[in-house]
Order: sequence, then C-alpha cells, then structure tokens
Amino acid sequence: MVMSKFKHSFLLLLMCLFLSSCKAEDVVYSPLFNCTKRIIDSYGVCTHINRLGIENEYETRYQEVKNISDVGSTILRTDFDWNVCQKGLSGSYNFVQHEKMLSSIRGRGLQTIGIFWPLVKSRSADDWLQYVTNVVYHFKKSVFYWEVVNEIDLYYKKNSILNPEEYVSLLKDARRSIKRNNRKAIVICGSLADIGSNYVRELFRLKFFSYFDIMNIHWYANKRNPESLIQYLAELGNMMKENSIYKAVWLTETGSTSAPGWDTEEIQAYKLPRLFLISYALGVDKVFWYKTRSNELSSSTESHFGLWHCDYTPKKAFYAYQTLVAMCPNRSTRPRLTKHKDVYSASWKNPSGINITALWTSFANIKINFDFGKFPVYDVYGQRIKPSGSITISPSVIYIEGNFDYSEMNY
Repeated sequence: MVMSKFKHSFLLLLMCLFLSSCKAEDVVYSPLFNCTKRIIDSYGVCTHINRLGIENEYETRYQEVKNISDVGSTILRTDFDWNVCQKGLSGSYNFVQHEKMLSSIRGRGLQTIGIFWPLVKSRSADDWLQYVTNVVYHFKKSVFYWEVVNEIDLYYKKNSILNPEEYVSLLKDARRSIKRNNRKAIVICGSLADIGSNYVRELFRLKFFSYFDIMNIHWYANKRNPESLIQYLAELGNMMKENSIYKAVWLTETGSTSAPGWDTEEIQAYKLPRLFLISYALGVDKVFWYKTRSNELSSSTESHFGLWHCDYTPKKAFYAYQTLVAMCPNRSTRPRLTKHKDVYSASWKNPSGINITALWTSFANIKINFDFGKFPVYDVYGQRIKPSGSITISPSVIYIEGNFDYSEMNY
C-alpha cells in the first residue's frame, strides 16, 4: 500500500516537470493543460459588486470597477443570485439590480463571469432550470461566461444537496439551456474546491466533463507556500489525462488572507505574483484573485482577502498585482517556469518582444553574486532596484528586464 502511494505521487510529479538538458539539477515545468501560447485576458478578480449591504460592493460599484480597471484586471467574476433575480417561489423575474451592476462595468473593457446559485431545498430542479434560462436569455448581449454553481463539492458537504449524480444531471440541463439561449456562451463547470475529494472523483467517473467548456478550480495559499500549487495542478492534470480531457483550465479563486494571525499584508503581496506565474506556466489560462475589497468588518479571514481596504485605499497586494500586469501584460508569451536549486525563475517575452525574468524563493533568502549593471531590476511593487554586484533572492519576487540568463548566477 505504501509503495502504491509512493508510485502514484512519483508519477504525478513526473507529469508536470522534466529535467532540463543544460543542467541535471534544474527542473523545468511545462504546461499540463490545453492552453493558449500567450497570456490573453488572463487577469481576473472576484467581486461582490452584485450584492447589497456594507459587507458587499453594490453601493460602491463605480469605485469598485475603477479600482478593478486600475489594477489591470480584464475579467471579473460575480454572482447572479437567484433570490435577487426572482423574489419568492412564484415571483416574477426582476433584473434591475444586475442591470445597474453591469451598467457600471460598461466602457471599462471588462468581461463578466456570472455564477448561478445552487438548487435549494425549497425549490425543484425545474424551478432552477427556469431561473438559468431566464437569466441567460435576459443577459445574452452582455454576459457570455456562465459558471454552474460555486464550489459544488463544498456545497454538497455543507448542505447535503446536489450529490454527484444530481449535479451532473443539473449541469447537463443547464448546458443545454445556456447554449440554446446564447450560442456564443461558454459553460464553466461548478468550481471545484478539493480535486482530491470523493465527490470530485465521482464527477469524473460520471463524465461530467461532457457538459462544460472550461474546467474550473479553486486553491488558496493561506498559511502555505504558492509553490504547493504545483502538486495540486499536477494531480488535476493526471485526472484529466486519465480521462482524455483536453479542456482549458481556469483558477477562478485564489489568494491569501491578511486577517490577524494569518498572512501579513506584505506576505499576501509576496504570494500574489507567484500564484499567477506558477498557474500560467503550468497551463492555467485565467487566474482570479479573491477578492477585490477587504470589508474589514471583523477579524475573520473572509474580511481580509482583498486587494484594497474597505475605504478603497490600496493594500500592498494591489501594487503587487498592478506591477505583475505591467511586467507580464496581456499578450505576453506564456511564462516558462524553472527551479534552479532553491530559486524559481519564470521568464517570458512581453508584447514588445522584451525578455522579462521573475526570480523568487519559497521561504529562504539567498544571496547571489552577479553583475546586474546592464539589466533593469524591479521589486514586487515595481520600484527600481540598483544591485551592486550582488542581490538577495527571497519570497518577494524581483523582475529583471533583458536577456538575463539565471544559470550564470553564482550562488
């Protein structure tokens, strides 16, 4: 049994890396999924711009959208709550609140992912399908991405509603309705919070992948290093390969909280570019930071995930995100991730053909000797660094501009 588990882990690891031909000690990670060659509209955020209340962002939606644009995101993800679209069991549909939400987005060049609410105990599957149909039809000119239930595996665990068989049936019906009412629409599976769970394995056995266009997962870096995501994506890649699934993968929630007792705001900022660059290098097409605003109403983890404070002043993670987008903008080549000893290196070409390299470690500080004189170097916040013969590589990403060869570093 122990040997079997070891072999399985070993095979998963082999899937996401191969040894570089230049140095046996270097590891190069290659894409695991069907993906674009360039970063295309890949920077996303999650926002509660749809919901009323001081803990949400509907009332401040114009400031919310401005900040989303300023940080460099091109796609946002938000809910189309059933109880807002339809009041009561037999109430008529009313989309005024969501129309006002979308009106704040227009002109900003932002795309929208709409999330459908799950089925609830008081309603039937037919009621739910009618909700999906009405929403898709009404917004067919403005929303083209539809996610069929948030974190379906956790929802079942908490509520004992929608077991794998029921969810697959619901997903199948939803896909049919979505495509019928908007031929251009893209169906995204219910985001999977734990791909190693029995629930998710059962979804694969039931071939749920026949009823969506985009594979959708969540993964958080709370109290763990972003580099742990490599193994998680390798497990997903193994599952998809075993089932001959060649669909794009989106990470629609990731991040870390700066709540008291968790990560500091600085550590949260350090983790952000690593999560995005690792995801892109391993073949994830879009990555969404959860979330936009920290409502800071309590010391709970949920209140401190954001990129900006409750008053919309930027947190350090905001500047880290903004710098990442500036360094690896839309239409850059997909980053190539390498691990040399304890240093991770991601390299790509921006749309102007300029080479950019990002360097970091998981936890240690490593001093390297190198002449950076001809290479502009920037910290995680975009501030210019002027190394004098040596530099310290740490969990805080640095960006190097030009034809830099990390293998020439002495450390």
